[in-house]
Amino acid sequence: GSNMASNFTRVLERMAKMDLKRPLSRSTEYPARVDVEFFRHNKGRLQMCLPVDPNLCGNLEIQGKLKKILPDLEDGDERVDTCVDNFHSFCSKLLGGNYKWIHHTTSQLCGEKTFSLKHGINVVSYGTVSVYKGETDSILGRAFVSFLTLMLFLWGMLMVTEFRAIYNFAFVVWKTPSTSNTDANFAKIEDSKMLVLQLPIAHKYFALFCIALPRFLIGLVLLVV
Repeated sequence: GSNMASNFTRVLERMAKMDLKRPLSRSTEYPARVDVEFFRHNKGRLQMCLPVDPNLCGNLEIQGKLKKILPDLEDGDERVDTCVDNFHSFCSKLLGGNYKWIHHTTSQLCGEKTFSLKHGINVVSYGTVSVYKGETDSILGRAFVSFLTLMLFLWGMLMVTEFRAIYNFAFVVWKTPSTSNTDANFAKIEDSKMLVLQLPIAHKYFALFCIALPRFLIGLVLLVV
C-alpha cells in the first residue's frame, strides 16, 4: 500500500503531461498540477479503467454500461474494441506499473477464465466467482442466504424482547408514586427486605434519561445496523 501511494505523484505528472495536449488546459507538469477539466474530459476513459481487466469489456457491453460510456458508437463490437484499446493505450500508460500489478494479481486471484458468446459478444467468467455466486453452497447460494435470514430473524426477536424489557422498566419507574428524599414512607421493611413504595422524582428522571433512554437508543442502533 505504501509503495503504491509513493508513486501517486508520478501518476499526477503523467496526467498533467497528457492533459497539456488538450486545448485551454491549465495543467502544469512541473510542479504536477492537474486541471479538473482533465477528469471531466476523460470521464468515460477513466470509467473503463475500473474493471482492471480488458477481458471484462464484453461483460460491460452486455450489461449496457459501455453504451452509456460510449454513446457515439452504435456497434457493440466497436465499443468492446474501444474499451480494450483504452486499457492498453490509456489506463496502463496513465496509471503505470501499479495498475498493471493489480491487473495481474486480480487475474491470479480470480482463477481460470471461461469465455462464452452472448449476443455476438465475448463474455468472460472466472472460476472463483462460484465461491461467491452460483454454487448451492456459495456465499450467495440459497442455503447460505437462508441461514443469514434465519440469524437476522432471531436477532430481531431478541431485540423485540429487549425493547419490551425497556418499556416495562420505564413504565414501572414512571408509575411508581413520587416522593422527596426526606419522606420517611418512601420504603418499608418486610421480612428483612426493603420494599420501595415511592421514588424520589430526581431518581425517576435519572432512571428514565440515563438508563432507559440510552438503552433504547443502543438497541435501536443495533437493530437497524
